[in-house]
This record gives sequence, structure tokens and C-alpha cells, in this order.
Amino acid sequence: MTTFSKSTFRSLAQASSLAAVTSLLCLSTNIYAETIELKNGDILSGDINSLDKDHVTLNSPLSGTPLEIKADSIGRIVFPGQAKDSPTHTERLTLSNNDVIPCKVLSMDDKNLHISTWYAGKFSIPRASIHSLQFGISENESIYKGLDNLAQWSKRDGKWTQSGRKYSCRGAGSIARKLDLTKNVGFSFDLSWKEKPNFVFRFCAENDSAMTKQDTYELLFNSGGMQIRRFENSKQPGAPLADIPIKPHTISEQTLHIDLRVNRDSKLITLFINGKEEGTWPDPFAESKGNYIILNSRSSKDGTCIIDNFQVSSINDGSSPRHREKNIANKTDVLLDSEGEKISGKINSISQAEPNKRKVTFAANYSENPIQVPDRRISTLFFARSEKATPPSPATTFTAMLAENGAIQIENPILKNDQMICQHPILGSFSINIKALSHIKKSSSEAVPQKAK
Repeated sequence: MTTFSKSTFRSLAQASSLAAVTSLLCLSTNIYAETIELKNGDILSGDINSLDKDHVTLNSPLSGTPLEIKADSIGRIVFPGQAKDSPTHTERLTLSNNDVIPCKVLSMDDKNLHISTWYAGKFSIPRASIHSLQFGISENESIYKGLDNLAQWSKRDGKWTQSGRKYSCRGAGSIARKLDLTKNVGFSFDLSWKEKPNFVFRFCAENDSAMTKQDTYELLFNSGGMQIRRFENSKQPGAPLADIPIKPHTISEQTLHIDLRVNRDSKLITLFINGKEEGTWPDPFAESKGNYIILNSRSSKDGTCIIDNFQVSSINDGSSPRHREKNIANKTDVLLDSEGEKISGKINSISQAEPNKRKVTFAANYSENPIQVPDRRISTLFFARSEKATPPSPATTFTAMLAENGAIQIENPILKNDQMICQHPILGSFSINIKALSHIKKSSSEAVPQKAK
């Protein structure tokens, strides 16, 4: 077995041009070939034999024998992505360790929630291990995928380069293009950086300008944190819609998966970071009607901004998004309906039926008899926090990021054909279809307290 150190990879990168290295990486014959992105910027592609907390073993065209790569040198492991014909799920289950699982709810009794997933089969999960359950997550239709050449962008300035689906800019620069954006639209991408990040994403903009005032939304991320702003016209300054408590110095991997969802009819913006919903915020201004998107790096000359897996989707379920709240602190269960009304009580059961035909039996505190609420009228079910302290969920080595904006902590993953067999502190042993994976990253080293919320 061949072991490559960081210095060896760096020498390889210096000895070969990026184009030459890329051509070598494309020699892998496995349709499910994975890509390993190292922290020093090098990229390897091939078939992963094994992963553990210390090493990843890779069959690569760069070596006649498997490569053993130190886990600490890996930024992330990227998978080919979800197939176009793969199904999607309209429910999101959040566990007590903050994992997010896209799923279909089968039923619930007084002890367990029963779900199914197209990518990992069925699970029965104890109520005490559940944080919340969201209904009515919209299915998306693709508008644009960032796979075309930079020349296809209508406006370009700065030192932008492209490698596959990845756009990189060293120092300051911007690229812009016009798309046929729908009223209910989503934007998702992986944002990475070297040195300090200073990045602005303008969306639903009226023109292709990265700096001048215009009617547009902005997502800003720099050393001060993250903010969503709205410019209504060329005369008014930007108004902050949301401040997101996330700082770049706390992100050791120097990468984030960002998912923005905009309903211009209802004037609502929802943000997911790494599969976790950060919140939904109203836009107090007139309806935004622009169709431009602008990627704007405002980094210093030594900083690099990297945009990967950029996608724009239409959310076409024919209805306004249901009211969402990031979290509700409670000692009882809470039912949050589609209009935002909160009802405290106890979730008794969920009937076994198809989506939009199920009923949630809920013992409301104000009612002598349980009420039955159609699932189409429910936004989120929050499960009660336990008053007793519970032990933390064991820390895991890796987190699997799903293409459907989910995140599952895993241990001892083994890749076999198109499946990844792994362990989970709550779900136990199970396997994931790798078509459902976006990428794998190292988990936080800290254990996550299990809080039923």
C-alpha cells in the first residue's frame, strides 16, 4: 500500500499542470468514482475502499497500489450526486443530535415514529430521539446547473477559473448572468475559501452589476458573519433582513453548503446552512422582479473564493411555503400549523396514509378531547424537551451531507458497490445509496447533547 503525505501531493501539483492532473483523474472507470479534496487544494479521484477516523484508502489511476491518505489532510469527499430520476422527499426529520433526514412519514404511535427513505430504507425512531418533523417541503425542478464554461456568463471580471463544476476567483471579481427565474425559486451551492472569506451573492437582481445599487437581494459572508439584505431600488441603502450567527473562524473545514429559497409572491426567504434550517424571514419591500444572479468575490489579492455545485431550482408545488420556525423551546409537544399558529399539547399519533391524507392526533392543552389535524395543514411538529439531563450523543468521525439538504453523522463507513454501510448513534447500522450523497466531511470533535425539543 502506498501512503502519500501532504508534501508529496504538493510536489505532484507543482510538477504537473492542473489540466494534466485533471486528465489523470478522469481515467477512473467506475461510474460512481469519488473525488477527494485535500486541505492543501490538491484533488484525487478514484474508488474509495475504506474510511476510518485516521485514513482513507483510495484506488486511483495515480498509483498501481491503493493510496492511504491521512484523514486529517482531507477537506471533504465529494460524490457524483443524485441522479435526475431519483425520488425526493417532502418531509424533514430532525433528530435530537441535530441530524436532518429527508423522509416519508409512514405512521407514529406512542413510542416510535416510522419513516421510509428511498436512499436508506425504513427506520423506527424513538420519540425521545426526535427534535422536530417538518411537512410540505417542496419538490424542485431544475432551472440551471453550474456546469457550463465561464464564457457563458454575460459579465465577468477578476481572476476567475473553472474546473468542472467549480468556479474559483483569486482576489476581487464577479460573474453574472440572466436566468428565467420563477416566483418561487431556490439557489444552492458550496462556498469555500482560502485566507479570509469576503463573498456576496446577489440574486433576483434587476441587472448584472455587482456593486451599484439596484433592486436585488444579497447574501453577504465575511469575517463579520453572514447577513441577508434587500436593496429595493437605486436610491435606498440595503436593508438587513436577517443576521445569521455564523463566523468563518469557527468553520475549520472552510466550506459551507448554502441553500436559499425565495418565494417572491409571499415575500419570504428561507436559508439552510449545511442542511440545517437557519430561519425564514419576511421581505417588507415590494415584490422583487429581477432575473440576474451575481457571484461576487470581494477578497483581498491573497484570498480565494470557490463556488462548487451551483444550482438554481424552481419550487413548483403550486402553493405558498408553510410557515417555518427554526426552533421552539418547550416542555410539551408543539404543533405549528401552516399559518404559524402554535398549539401546545401532546402528539398522540400519525395515521398510516399517503402524504396530504394523513391525520395527526393531537391532545391540545385547551381541548378536553384530542383533535385530528390533516397533515396538509401542518408545518412542523416539535417534540417536548426532557426535563431530565440526557447523555450527549457520541461524537462521530464523519458527517454525510445529502443532496436533498440533509445531514447524517456516521461512523465506520464502508463503501460497497453503490452503497455506503455505516453506523449511527441513534439509527444504528444502516446503508446509504451513494446517489443520495453530496459529500462527506469530518464531523465536529465535540459530542452533541441529546435534547428532545
